[in-house]
Amino acid sequence: MNRKSLGFFLLLLLFLISAVVWRQKLFLIIPIIMILTGILTFAYAKLATTNLNAELKFTNVVDKGKNVTGKIIVNNKYPVPLNEMVLNFEIKNILTGETKKVKENLFLGITKKSEMPLELESKYCGCIKVELKNIEIFDIWGIASIKKNFNESQQVYVMPYTITQDIELGNSNAKEASDTWQFMENVAGVSGEVFDIKEYQIGDNIKNIHWKLTGKYENPMVKKMAKEAEDSIILIFDNRFENSKYEMADALAEMFISLSRNLFNENIPHTIGWWQEDKEKYISYNIRSEQDLVSRLPKVLAAGKCLNKTSEYENYIAKMSFEKAHTVIVAETKSDVHNIAAKGVTWLTVDDELNSNNLKQGRKIKLK
Repeated sequence: MNRKSLGFFLLLLLFLISAVVWRQKLFLIIPIIMILTGILTFAYAKLATTNLNAELKFTNVVDKGKNVTGKIIVNNKYPVPLNEMVLNFEIKNILTGETKKVKENLFLGITKKSEMPLELESKYCGCIKVELKNIEIFDIWGIASIKKNFNESQQVYVMPYTITQDIELGNSNAKEASDTWQFMENVAGVSGEVFDIKEYQIGDNIKNIHWKLTGKYENPMVKKMAKEAEDSIILIFDNRFENSKYEMADALAEMFISLSRNLFNENIPHTIGWWQEDKEKYISYNIRSEQDLVSRLPKVLAAGKCLNKTSEYENYIAKMSFEKAHTVIVAETKSDVHNIAAKGVTWLTVDDELNSNNLKQGRKIKLK
């Protein structure tokens, strides 16, 4: 029982006692009016819910460490003000599994429309799903209420910090290094040789612009790199998290996204893939242009936790290691399942203590 409803019952009791002691009809009329007012406002609330609409609006992408800002817009068809409304939200980080419930109060006046700013903080990167579960409207005394379910939601991608790395391509095999960022096996078919020259199109990497030829033509010309480099590397995000720490998922996503960004900055086209829990299948995306990096890479943050899919995982790794010259697995820890893959598979892991040395800026990543 809230303060408003408690005050109503105490006031009602006071008037009833006064009516008995003073034997005045006025002390009976007032409680009756109070009760009727509560009934009428509840009836209006019930009517208003049939035409009550709500819409969430949030920034689609933000960087980790910055607040997620947005707003909710509530519309009422009728001009009569609604009494107190309680908005019940569920906020979930799909990547880490972190979930919390939030309540906000809102008063809708005669304007028929009300906007309320919303601000969220996320300590970890991930895909933040903000869902309006329902709106609860109370009568004027806060005693009775009615709920309208909405399930209105919006997703916000909180991008991790980028760890700048110096990627070196090589052709010689080398023994596994203790450094978890060390690539172990040979990368075959990766070449930076120019395959062709073509006219610039939106989405092409500006680092591949051929400046001398551009000066001779009206339109910018870009270098098309060797075909062998286009499908030589796949990065796999192993989202079969066993560690319940939110920091683990955060660190793995930071490692995965940073590696993809650095490969792109080094003009190395590649493929990214992971198990998509809500679709119950493995999905892959090609990273060839700036547009791919912006539109496709954040999707890994909405992968969700992979549950009991070891056989599917093994089949996917085996398939990718056969199709690609080099397969890189970003995982919580090295496990026996990685041994089923063919030669050319490398894993990057984060230790249980989430040692920051694994994510140090400026570390050299060597593809041998």
